[in-house]
Amino acid sequence: MNPVQARQLIKETFTQAFDKVRFRTFAINLLNHVNEGKTFERDNPYLKEAFRAHVHRFERLGTYTSPDAEKVDVLMSI
Repeated sequence: MNPVQARQLIKETFTQAFDKVRFRTFAINLLNHVNEGKTFERDNPYLKEAFRAHVHRFERLGTYTSPDAEKVDVLMSI
């Protein structure tokens, strides 16, 4: 993705109402090699107590693995 496309993607993602498809496109383009094989949704009973007042449901879009083999989940609150 070139710089013009990147700026356009950021503008489309963050200047409009939240849209799952736009956010997924942004995350996949931001992070190389997102594994989308184990997506899931969870609701309140599965959330840690510290997050329950702010997050009612969340969805894992995938897992990013860094070049140093560190993993982080790509999540969104829904």
